[in-house]
Amino acid sequence: MADIRGYMDDSTTTALNLTFLMTLGMAFLMFLGHLAVFTAILLLAGAGRVLALILTAARVGCRKNSR
Repeated sequence: MADIRGYMDDSTTTALNLTFLMTLGMAFLMFLGHLAVFTAILLLAGAGRVLALILTAARVGCRKNSR
């Protein structure tokens, strides 16, 4: 059976592992950031839709009362 202790002490292997793990970490953080932005955009769109409905209903109500 091969002894893997010699490979674990290699600084190149350690650097490559750290680079890979940091890349995965950054990808995960970017995913969370995109998820937060997408959620915020959906919330803003929903709030705008509700505001438009309220303003439209108020305008129609004012029109009915003026006749």
